[in-house]
Amino acid sequence: MTLAAAVTLVPLLSAAVAAHSPPTELRAPQPPAATGTVWSWGANSSGELGYGTRIDSSRPFTVADLDDVSALAAGYALRRDGTVWAWGSNWAGQLGDGTTLDRTSPVRVSGLDDAIAIAAGGSAGYALRRDGTVWAWGSNRNGELGDATTTDRTSPVQVRGLSAVTAVAGGGAAGYALRRDGTVWAWGLGVR
Repeated sequence: MTLAAAVTLVPLLSAAVAAHSPPTELRAPQPPAATGTVWSWGANSSGELGYGTRIDSSRPFTVADLDDVSALAAGYALRRDGTVWAWGSNWAGQLGDGTTLDRTSPVRVSGLDDAIAIAAGGSAGYALRRDGTVWAWGSNRNGELGDATTTDRTSPVQVRGLSAVTAVAGGGAAGYALRRDGTVWAWGLGVR
């Protein structure tokens, strides 16, 4: 009888584990990562792990359909071709795809190409383009997009008054830029 009980429990346990694990095709052993792949793990209520589900994972899995990545910033990836990709929560348009729909797999940030660096703020994204301009999208309630408004943007807008930028950073509700002349510029919460 004990053996029968154990045999009965195994399928039930397997079903319970499967219901709280990434899909079967994601649990299969994965080959060594190719250069430029992105791996994620942890909480996933808004799809922030980027592998097509909302299932949490304590093990790393590759972000779906994303390769040739040269830089990362919380929920954003810069590909070597200069495009920027985003996934996860999108309540303020922080994925930059023109919507406020959460995404469980990466989507391209619309209208943005020729990017050379990216950064993430609390609920905003930033990209530095090769021409030295900075672009931002997402939450703007504290002016963190630098477009002289407090209107959230679901697609990138240019940060006003900046040129010759060589580095960009984001944090909380503010954006920052380093210009070629060595000066640092900031906008958003506390620095409007």
